[in-house]
Amino acid sequence: QIRDDYCNLCLQEYSENKSYCEDLTEGKFSFPIIHAIHTHPEDKQVIHILRQRTRNVDVKKYCVKLLDNYGSFEHTRKVLTQLDSDARKEVENLGGNPLMIKILDGLRNWSYNFDEKTNN
Repeated sequence: QIRDDYCNLCLQEYSENKSYCEDLTEGKFSFPIIHAIHTHPEDKQVIHILRQRTRNVDVKKYCVKLLDNYGSFEHTRKVLTQLDSDARKEVENLGGNPLMIKILDGLRNWSYNFDEKTNN
């Protein structure tokens, strides 16, 4: 779920399509949103944008920028990296499973997309 939350808000950053940051339109308290609200309780911008359930792409982009400035995406990436590492260790502890590792590799696409975006 954390991965889906991250992908919905971050990996579609330059998209202009209808589903851009759909979690904001739906008013979902996703992992990065919760992080921003908890780490910056004095700033009500994120919560106000979430309550609007906006379809306005510019407002959504502004919220994404806030989340980035608050370190919410960085925090989410750290958590995802740790969860991935923990899952791989658990697979190894249980005797290994190449198919499970392949699934974990596929789920790691958020990391590759972030690396590509930051290197361009």
